[in-house]
Amino acid sequence: MIKLKKYKYIILNLSISLGIGALSAIFTMNAMDVYQTVNLPKCSPPGYLFPIVWTILYILIGLASYLIHRSNSKNKETALIIYYFQLLINFAWPIAFFNYQSFLLALAILITLCILVAILIKLF
Repeated sequence: MIKLKKYKYIILNLSISLGIGALSAIFTMNAMDVYQTVNLPKCSPPGYLFPIVWTILYILIGLASYLIHRSNSKNKETALIIYYFQLLINFAWPIAFFNYQSFLLALAILITLCILVAILIKLF
């Protein structure tokens, strides 16, 4: 019975993380051609790699949140609040970049995301 409960929490955390990624993908699905129109460096990855890499990242993000949910850390509540805020920011970036083509806003979101990730690394 305990193992079943453990798996429920893993599935829940993965579902939240992957769900945010899926929603972001749905909202940007028709705007991905923007990637081909911006001035990209030669070392830029091809567009077809993004769904693969982002799925892996969202799985890892979900597993990290599971570990925090199950921990006894004194920073647990703060880490989870920042984690969920980071998911919201993560959701907003592709919409700003691809749908609205607001590259300055996307840059500001990306800088915010980097700061939040640095804070989460310390808290996690």
